[in-house]
Formats: sequence, structure tokens, C-alpha cells
Amino acid sequence: MTTYDLKKVISDYAHERITPDMAIGHALQHLEQVTQTQATMLARQQELGQKITELSQLSQLLQAMLQGHNQQADQQQTVITALNLTMYQIKNEVDSLKIRLER
Repeated sequence: MTTYDLKKVISDYAHERITPDMAIGHALQHLEQVTQTQATMLARQQELGQKITELSQLSQLLQAMLQGHNQQADQQQTVITALNLTMYQIKNEVDSLKIRLER
């Protein structure tokens, strides 16, 4: 069943080209279409809301993983710095021993 444009229905009724019963019938058809569209949109809104929730949870998980990765990288950098410092100290001690042995 096709539905006439609502503006045309209102205009036809105002100019008495259709009866009140016909106008009510067309208005009810429009109301049914609006109700169906509203139900469809509500279902879609709920689907999108669920997807947003899932994406938010994934984002939080990725942030936690990245923070963990950054902490691990910081720890690795601390170990590397400590190793470099230790190697520098050992090199200085070796150089110092060489100088003593050469005397």
C-alpha cells in the first residue's frame, strides 16, 4: 500500500478533495510508518550503543597494554643505563689498573 505525501493529504483535506475518513486513514498510515521507523532507529541506536561500549572497552585495554609496554620499555632503559654505567666504571678501573701496571 502506498502512502500519499503528508503535505498533500493535509492540502487535499483542507480543500475538501478527500473526506475526513480518508484523511484519517492516510494519517494513520503515516503514523504507522513513523512508528516503524522509530522502532528501527531505536534498535539501531541500541546496536550502535553496544558497539560504542565494545570499542570503549577495547580502547581501555589497548591503553593498559600500552602503559604496560611503556613501563617495560622504561624498565629496560633503566637496565641498559645501569649496564652502561657499570661498563664505564669497569673500563675506568681497567684503565686505572693498566696505568698502575705500567709504572
